[in-house]
Amino acid sequence: MNIENQIQIIDLLAEREVEFMKVRALEDAVCDLLSGAKFPFPGGQAELLSQPKAKENSKTAVSTPKFISEENAATEFLRPLHSPEENAYHIFYVDEGGQKMDSFQNDRELILDILALQNNEFQVNKIETVSFKSLEKWERLTVLFNKEEIKT
Repeated sequence: MNIENQIQIIDLLAEREVEFMKVRALEDAVCDLLSGAKFPFPGGQAELLSQPKAKENSKTAVSTPKFISEENAATEFLRPLHSPEENAYHIFYVDEGGQKMDSFQNDRELILDILALQNNEFQVNKIETVSFKSLEKWERLTVLFNKEEIKT
């Protein structure tokens, strides 16, 4: 698989998650109108990839990056989101043509996979945590990684 296909896959997965976040926000609004009562949504409530799943053993450790190097320093700073305020990561990246792009993602494991894809044609420059409501309505909370601030 070439880098263009990898980037397209990442963008499509991010777009998919954004749409699921919109559905989940609508479902949450319905539950709020019911004073927090659960509504019987067909197929159940939308499950977000980024939403932490309840684990049987609360002592289960969060997986950590398998690699930390100068090339992938962002993995050192990528921590789990602090719910409920932080509900997504805002990732800034650049392709080989210098085109700057960004996307919202809330799956930490997927971001670690994205970081592993970095090469001369694709680089992550910045990662922030945000309170995401929609593409037009979000708020930056914390800058986790900024390549420009890394001293070489």
